[in-house]
Amino acid sequence: MTDQTKCPYCGETILSVAKKCKHCGEWLDNSARPTERITPTNTTATGDSLTIIKQALASKYEILEVIGKGGMATVYMAKQKSLNRIVALKVIHLNLIHDDEFLRRFKREAELGASLSHPNIVTTHDVGNEGNVYYMAMEYLEGKDLHQMIRESPSSPSATPRQGGLGEEEMARYISPIAEALDYAHSKGIIHRDIKSSNIIITKEGIPKLTDFGIAHAASGTKLTQTGTVIGTPEYMSPEQAQGLEVDHRSDLYSLGVVMYECLTGTVPFKGDN
Repeated sequence: MTDQTKCPYCGETILSVAKKCKHCGEWLDNSARPTERITPTNTTATGDSLTIIKQALASKYEILEVIGKGGMATVYMAKQKSLNRIVALKVIHLNLIHDDEFLRRFKREAELGASLSHPNIVTTHDVGNEGNVYYMAMEYLEGKDLHQMIRESPSSPSATPRQGGLGEEEMARYISPIAEALDYAHSKGIIHRDIKSSNIIITKEGIPKLTDFGIAHAASGTKLTQTGTVIGTPEYMSPEQAQGLEVDHRSDLYSLGVVMYECLTGTVPFKGDN
């Protein structure tokens, strides 16, 4: 059996020989990081980069703590000073700001995401760039992501008796509103491209919210995808997306089906070493 370990960034199980986490996208081996992306500011949430981010956004936001990290951005809990409210502040990693095409796509997709108004899609409050720090401010959600809930949930009487999972009624209660949110986004011509259980937040009030519009779509077709990797999470990808082909709304529906399977069984339907 292949040796496994925990990703130091997101805590998910990965292969010991992995050079990049398949869950959060974080590079685990600096020697494998694409050379064209290495710059003096290639750290993501510590040291000089955090100082730069705090200074650049000081007039608008007070960064309080890191609440998440992925391959293209770090999410902070922050206070929006003008309205004295807590927001989730997603900041693009500083080593990515030299990809002009990615930044143009990010801005366009973030603005499209901000135009979405649906009770089950996280609200985008602000999108901008201050001193070459590109950010997106979203509503701060108190709760757990669906992936965490599945892992923590013992198998209920109506769940498939495998590795845990949610019951059918609970699954439907969370997934049906997300399906409606996707239908709404698709009607606006917006494809999510990274539907997975960890991108669905269940608030303390039990309301499911779909997050992370913009970045995955923005990265498609840029230098970020020219290193032999594809944007997205392998276990949830449709076959055409995994092959690097053009995708449409049906790819999102495929990924949502994978999430439904995961809800009921506690595991994803397909796994592989690469």
